[in-house]
Amino acid sequence: MGRLGRLTTPAAGGADTHHGDLPGGGQAHSFHGIFAKLSRLALGEAPGGRDDAAFADFWQHYMGHYLADIPVYERLLPRGPSRVLDLSCGAGRIGIALARVGAKVDVLVGSDVWLALARANVAKEAAPVRERLQLHRGQTDAFSLGLQYDLIVLGGTSLNLTRDEAQRLAMLRRIGAHLLPDGKFIFDIMDLSAGLSSKHKNWHDVWHCGGGDGRDFAIVGQQFMPEQKRVVFNFYRESIAAGGDTVRSMGSRSRAWLEPEELLGTMHEGGLHLLNEFGQGEVRYFVAALATPA
Repeated sequence: MGRLGRLTTPAAGGADTHHGDLPGGGQAHSFHGIFAKLSRLALGEAPGGRDDAAFADFWQHYMGHYLADIPVYERLLPRGPSRVLDLSCGAGRIGIALARVGAKVDVLVGSDVWLALARANVAKEAAPVRERLQLHRGQTDAFSLGLQYDLIVLGGTSLNLTRDEAQRLAMLRRIGAHLLPDGKFIFDIMDLSAGLSSKHKNWHDVWHCGGGDGRDFAIVGQQFMPEQKRVVFNFYRESIAAGGDTVRSMGSRSRAWLEPEELLGTMHEGGLHLLNEFGQGEVRYFVAALATPA
């Protein structure tokens, strides 16, 4: 495995952060602490944001099999045949799980990188599940599928990835246009209510897994920036093959720090009203429906 070398402390007065725009106008990456230092080293693969191949592969590798939230969505499925729209689906984790229990699912994928991963995951499913899944390339604030749904899901705290209120409003209006009259829309956000923000202090960890074909580990960290109303997640990853060859990559994801009161106002403006809200772990779920005409 290659040696990284000694990491030096920034010069006096220098901020221990690193920001940059991605090629092609993608999401800016933002690194903090040890990640800012690592990002200045030549690691082989350029740092990227959430739509970058390195970030997508990292997220699929470590979070692609997370299922703890699936029962929340299953409980909202109507009895009998149902049609579901999985928004901002990433690699299809939620949509595939709902198709396994019988729902017909359209999944909206926001980038070619994630679309390739979603296609690969769908291909692994049994034929009946594959037949109930349809992938669409599009953006959450500008999609038009010509269909209406019993349930629309925006999971994985994906709403926190929309840092612009105008974008959130446009998305909510598109969701309203795709809901059946008795349909439901469920989304979740990082739960900062009732003092839970104390649970979201800056943190770092090491994730790892391995097998006969090598080892894989990632240094991960999250930093809360309340003055900027955002949260930044960073990772540095090494994938070490059995023969010793190493692939290094980095990535970041920036999420908005959203207040429920602000979201409810935007939801009302977008033609939706709140049916229910509840917390589970470190996220808070909101269930909405079309607003009743005055």
